[in-house]
Amino acid sequence: MGSYFLENGSGNRASQVIYDRCYSAMTSLTSGDIDLKQLFQNVDVFVVSGITVALNQTIQDIVVEMVKYCRGNHILVVYDSNYRAKLWSIEAAGQALKRILPYVDILSAGYLDAQNLLGILSQADTFEQRLEDVYGQMKALYPQLQYIVSTKRDILSTSVNELTGYLYHGTLHISKTYHIDDIVDRVGGGDAFISGVLYGLLQHKDLMYSLEFGCCASVLKHTIYGDVNRFTISEIEDFMSCGTSKINR
Repeated sequence: MGSYFLENGSGNRASQVIYDRCYSAMTSLTSGDIDLKQLFQNVDVFVVSGITVALNQTIQDIVVEMVKYCRGNHILVVYDSNYRAKLWSIEAAGQALKRILPYVDILSAGYLDAQNLLGILSQADTFEQRLEDVYGQMKALYPQLQYIVSTKRDILSTSVNELTGYLYHGTLHISKTYHIDDIVDRVGGGDAFISGVLYGLLQHKDLMYSLEFGCCASVLKHTIYGDVNRFTISEIEDFMSCGTSKINR
């Protein structure tokens, strides 16, 4: 089983992660091990992460086969860029992203992903203007993209962060900025965000609901240990309406 080891940071000391993925069952997977038709039977949405694609070239090729199959069989593809410098280089991640993006419907990728992995730049004045600009350029290159999402994390210390969410669908939608104080565990915060946004979109909620739901799911995840968000829909909606977290309006 692939594993990783986390040393939690505190204050000015950053957290550290060590990955142990070699020789795991996942890294020994081959295309002959998978029957795509059987695997995707009765599947509506396929979510895959850049952390998976980074494991080795064979896994990357398998993921490309999978997203191609999904595209041809009307299965929604969600790709989370999730670049991890300890797993591969920027160049390798960029090449993989360019292979996968033509088959992606919903993309989780930030401004630095556009800049470093795709070479897409903007000279706009503010961060939000630059983000909207690069997302527009990505949409022009990959017109099948329906939504692009990301967060901006301002790190005041390891224990105190501020989080803002973004959702692009023709124009850029911006969430409230949430002040997260006394973080218990931020691992899984990104997964909680994208899962929350997906919940809203798949339930045909409006875009701002989907974005705020994803942000609040992420904020709440920071308050518990482990990388799984265990909060219910009603708990997240309650936090959306009357949360105790400070909000910069």
